[in-house]
Amino acid sequence: MEFGAEMTERIFHRHGVRSRVEVGRRPGRAGRSDEFYVRWAEAYIDLLARGSRSPIKDLARHPPVKIDGFDPSARKSEGTVRAIIQEARRRDLISRPPPGKAGGELTQSGLELLSAISRDD
Repeated sequence: MEFGAEMTERIFHRHGVRSRVEVGRRPGRAGRSDEFYVRWAEAYIDLLARGSRSPIKDLARHPPVKIDGFDPSARKSEGTVRAIIQEARRRDLISRPPPGKAGGELTQSGLELLSAISRDD
């Protein structure tokens, strides 16, 4: 007896069932662009260069980019800022600091993206 994908297709077809379901666009908010994250990363690094001892808190109080639903006066906004900086690191826009320390530098891809953004402005 024959088993596998071919047999499954035949059985499904016989009973009027499609085995491959076409998936449309997923619901929910679209993701944010690299441009969004590099602007936050740039502001974070700038605060560090100016001597900020708590750049996440400072960014939460004075965000460089408007985010719908982001309330700088809310305590949870620090977590949002931290997640944004972590995502910028994941996207290789900012380097990783030593464990337990604030820091990092814009990576080559981050610098190139900022350069492209300033040419467009």
